[in-house]
This record gives sequence, C-alpha cells and structure tokens, in this order.
Amino acid sequence: MSEAPVKAPQNRFGCIDCELPTYQDDALFWLAIVAPFVLTIITGIILVLRAEKPLGVLQLMAISVPGGLPPAMGVALSIDGSIADKVGFALLLVFIWASTFGPLMVFFTQWIYVNYRAMRKSFEK
Repeated sequence: MSEAPVKAPQNRFGCIDCELPTYQDDALFWLAIVAPFVLTIITGIILVLRAEKPLGVLQLMAISVPGGLPPAMGVALSIDGSIADKVGFALLLVFIWASTFGPLMVFFTQWIYVNYRAMRKSFEK
C-alpha cells in the first residue's frame, strides 16, 4: 500500500513562519517599520514650522525621540526579563533611533521647509 505525499503545512491566517494572524502581522509591520518614520516626520514638521532659526544636532535628536518609542516599546514588551531590563532595552533602542535615522529625517524635513520658504520669497518678489 502506498501513502499519499504529505503537503507542507499552510497557515490560513497569517505568515507561515511567525504563525500570527494577519491583523497582527499588519500591526507589527506598522509599529516596527512605518511608525518611527511617520511619527518622526509629523513631529519634525510641527516643530520645524515653529522654529525661528535652523535646529542644532541635539534638537534634531530630541525631536526624533517620539518616533522611536513605538518599536522600542513593542520590542521591550516581547523580551523576557525584569521591568528594569525592559526599560533599559527600550531606552537603548530609542537612543539608537534618536542618534541615527531620526535626526536625518528631521534635518531633511527642515531642509525642505527652508528651501520652500526661500522659493516662496523669490516668487513673491
């Protein structure tokens, strides 16, 4: 008697590797990938519009901190350990975001706004 070939398992609700339902995949994607960029740009736009002079590096870093909070909290909640370990790890992740991509995004937002103002003044003349 021959047996039928065994099919690979298929997950109907989400990704096969992570075994999460689709809505959780979307939430993880939003929190880990999209949220830092979106929150940093929104915070940057709000504060760059209010700035009277170009922002310094420390100000750019401070503006980018809210963008790093959602993924840092998500990763910190997913690790095992004490509360102090989770808080320390979240702070490390926020520091990494605030010292790398965050300031670059806020600087780019500021650069676009400064050039927009300059173009607007040249067209008004």
